[in-house]
Amino acid sequence: AAATAPAGRTGFAVVLGAVVWIANNLFSFFNCIIYVFNLIIEMNKFIFAIFVIGIHTHVLGQGTSDFAIDGNFYLRTCLFNMAVPFFFICSGFFLFRKMNVREINFSIVWSYLKRIIIMYVIWSLIYLPFIVTSDEFWVGNFLISMATFIYNSLFKFSTVHLWYLVSLVF
Repeated sequence: AAATAPAGRTGFAVVLGAVVWIANNLFSFFNCIIYVFNLIIEMNKFIFAIFVIGIHTHVLGQGTSDFAIDGNFYLRTCLFNMAVPFFFICSGFFLFRKMNVREINFSIVWSYLKRIIIMYVIWSLIYLPFIVTSDEFWVGNFLISMATFIYNSLFKFSTVHLWYLVSLVF
């Protein structure tokens, strides 16, 4: 007996239905992979944020024992210093994720740079009262000190804490 298609279905319709079902399930599968990938990135961002704290502190204490001195050195240089390259890579990843691989969309790059520059200017203004009251700010009269501050803000950085934002721009 010859095999017959179900009532109202031709061979092409069955194959097309199977292709649509596979495509829908693959789309769900890829969405699941992207979700898991984003979740892994978020967990790593949390871990590496703790590493940034570890870079700026003495995790094993400030003791004079060889364990504290050597342990802090190796933790900082071998483990915690991975945080900064990780955040640079994440910044580039999330920027270029918004763009087509084959062409650079300068409007997206400019909006990214504009947000970083605005953040840098705002934080520089927040730090300005602390900078102005420090002895290091005054290199001569007020105009020379302000010109030096503006020059450092544009071509170096206004405060040591904002080096990461300047590095992202350049």
